[in-house]
Amino acid sequence: MNEPGHDAEYLGYRHPEYALSLAEFGRPRALPLSGGWVLERPIAHARQRDAMGLYPLFHCRDWDALPDDLAGLRRDGLVSLVMVTDPLLDDRQRGAFRHFDLARRFKTHYLSELDAPPERIASRHHRYYARKAARNLEVDVPAAPLAHLDEWCGLYAALVARHGIGDLRAFSREGFRRVLSMPGVILYRALEHGRTVGAQIVLLQGEVAFAHLAAFTDEGYRQGASYLLDWAALEHLRGRAARINWGGGTGLEADDASGLAGYKQGWATARADAYLLGAVLDRDAYESLSGTGEQPDSAYFPSYRAGEFA
Repeated sequence: MNEPGHDAEYLGYRHPEYALSLAEFGRPRALPLSGGWVLERPIAHARQRDAMGLYPLFHCRDWDALPDDLAGLRRDGLVSLVMVTDPLLDDRQRGAFRHFDLARRFKTHYLSELDAPPERIASRHHRYYARKAARNLEVDVPAAPLAHLDEWCGLYAALVARHGIGDLRAFSREGFRRVLSMPGVILYRALEHGRTVGAQIVLLQGEVAFAHLAAFTDEGYRQGASYLLDWAALEHLRGRAARINWGGGTGLEADDASGLAGYKQGWATARADAYLLGAVLDRDAYESLSGTGEQPDSAYFPSYRAGEFA
């Protein structure tokens, strides 16, 4: 298993391999001063390019240096930059928001602080279903996650088909190969009589474990495999990370009423908000692409890409 030592610093979403895992959807571009990554993308029916932070969250080493990286993107003629922030920023880091044209609350993320055993973290409902799933399923945490690449891709392809995902979130086999090769990646597998019925990828990044993606077979859903895998993560990560970020709800601006958000609340001991940031780097080009009178605080940023994540 890829387990951290006491002084290990895993990069997670800041790792170059993670940026390269999304290379089919844009050109990975390092921000040299802040230590973050973005995807530089061509704009359909135009000769310009813009950039987006890596999905699902933008992370960087130094938020104070981000304005200088924005200036570099502006000098290179990019039209705009959009990103969703790490929800665990402090007040000083959020000071960089003033350099953006748009900064608004985007999603609530649900966190488990790993200073207590799972029995004290999980809700009564989730404890019940985790115990129920454990009657028929067992958990495997393989030492070499990459060895299960084909299995994971099969599970995730079924999820993509079930939900009709056709955008960046469909990912690719090559992208998953890169992710499962990263240091600090953990794969949790739910097995029924030796057959995999679900799996979850977790990325370690400093003191935070990010529940990156999970996928299940129909039988895995029926057996409640998600409850068992999340319970296993709570047990396994205690002492390896300070907290788990389970992410937020579904959709672009999900609220606490969504089914997935409600599920994640059952594991949460805390919550924090991620923000949507948008910077207009070339105002003339932005207004030309968006149409007369469009403003950067409209419902979707950049407005000329509205609908790309249906």
